[in-house]
Amino acid sequence: MRVTVPLLALMAPALSLAQPCTGEKYEGLVEEAVSLVTKNHPVLVAEREVYTEQSQQKNWNVYVTTGYSVTNTFESGEAGPNAALRVNVPLFDRTHKLKVATARRLLAREVNSVNRDFLTELEQVCIQATRVAELEPMRRFYKDRLKYRQQRVDDGVDEAESLWKEAEKVQLTENEWLGVRSKLTSMQLTTAREYGGTKWNRLRAILVEITNSNRP
Repeated sequence: MRVTVPLLALMAPALSLAQPCTGEKYEGLVEEAVSLVTKNHPVLVAEREVYTEQSQQKNWNVYVTTGYSVTNTFESGEAGPNAALRVNVPLFDRTHKLKVATARRLLAREVNSVNRDFLTELEQVCIQATRVAELEPMRRFYKDRLKYRQQRVDDGVDEAESLWKEAEKVQLTENEWLGVRSKLTSMQLTTAREYGGTKWNRLRAILVEITNSNRP
């Protein structure tokens, strides 16, 4: 039996594939991720609480005075033991405003720092996702070529020993692909837990969407 050899089965594929972390949905997903990080990162939550506390705090001195009057007075009332609540409200003290401004500045600085670090981590996640995407066509190619070689052996055209080399390439490529994909999954989880606070699970889902954006 004569078998026609399809050239595509013997040629490695060109790596012209859609890259992850691109496409129409990419920017919107990144904005959603940054917004989630800004609201839920533990450091930013703590800094926001400090700022809120400073904003609501009154710069008043409140204290109670106690004493004993032997006669009736306008301030203490009837004679005998008494107590009074006194409130000192400074008219020109800027301490409160300065504390609020300092807390707001520290919060803004932390927001910028955390978001910058997060975007750096996201870039590394996308680089790893690209490595996974680059291996996928080679993985499919070697599997398809092994099937083709197997068919030739079944048809009596080639010896069974010719399959060993093809099977080895399939296994090596599969192991490499599994390794880089496992690392990508680990990076997504680590980044989500570090930056997502109590919403880390949602952040991980967004990271998966980002790395799958623009992929078939």
